[in-house]
Amino acid sequence: MKLLFLLHASLLLCMTAQAKFPADGLVKTASSGIVQGKAILMKAEDAELSKSKLAKIQSSKFIAGMAEKDSGASWEVNVANDGEYVIEVWYTFPWTASATAQYELKCGGSAPFLWNVPTSGGGTADGGIYHLGRMNLAKGKQTFTLKKKGRDGIYVRYIRLIPTAIFPVVRAAASGKITLLPENCLVTRALAKDMGKFTVLSHFNSVSWDIYTKKGGTYTVTTDYAIADAPSTLFKLGYSVNDQLTEFTFPGTGGWSRFVKYSPGTITLPPGKCTLTVKGITSGAETKSVVLTPVP
Repeated sequence: MKLLFLLHASLLLCMTAQAKFPADGLVKTASSGIVQGKAILMKAEDAELSKSKLAKIQSSKFIAGMAEKDSGASWEVNVANDGEYVIEVWYTFPWTASATAQYELKCGGSAPFLWNVPTSGGGTADGGIYHLGRMNLAKGKQTFTLKKKGRDGIYVRYIRLIPTAIFPVVRAAASGKITLLPENCLVTRALAKDMGKFTVLSHFNSVSWDIYTKKGGTYTVTTDYAIADAPSTLFKLGYSVNDQLTEFTFPGTGGWSRFVKYSPGTITLPPGKCTLTVKGITSGAETKSVVLTPVP
């Protein structure tokens, strides 16, 4: 399974901070700023609008509302290479938990992608970056369309199509440790941020990495995380290797900005390439890193 290794942010219900806008479409690591490749960037102000209009939210331009039937937007894009692309959307859906929104995304002759949009809560300024899936795209000039299908409307700042081919598989350092960071993970329905962390809030949200180990083996899991619950509160995160789930119990840290490194147990990796997925079980946490240390 090809994975996107990227930090941006995805997630979902805790959308309280605006990340930096990738104005040039470049995909960079959060820690070093090294350019990994270039995405197709479709900004709100560059769209051909259908029954939609632009609005400003905190000085940023959004395609507003899109609540009317058949409302949407389209962009003329140039796809540099055939291949698989992650769809990244910066949006806000500022309604109650009962609100529902559904949009169709399509590019050229590719199969349509149906996006069931989770609410971001709060107001129109409470948005974030969401990686909603992947599309296979053909090289050449294409028309990318976003069209409302469901009941309620959302606000969109930009859409990026990020080629998965530009991200490498995570390999162990000389010490044998494997360091998994927000900037090299695939965010699946989870909030990732440009501040060196991602948020996983429930079993509906997850982040994943492709990992390669020559021999595999048992690894101690050390997670650098924060959660608002008091230290006496216990919650669970799931760590899944090739869909084989292990649940770990974590204590609260007493605040979203109070990060603690904690080792809840071990996981076993097979030799060769595998996929590690982290998801919330009873709650979630903001996470800066997951380090896998081989057990002697």
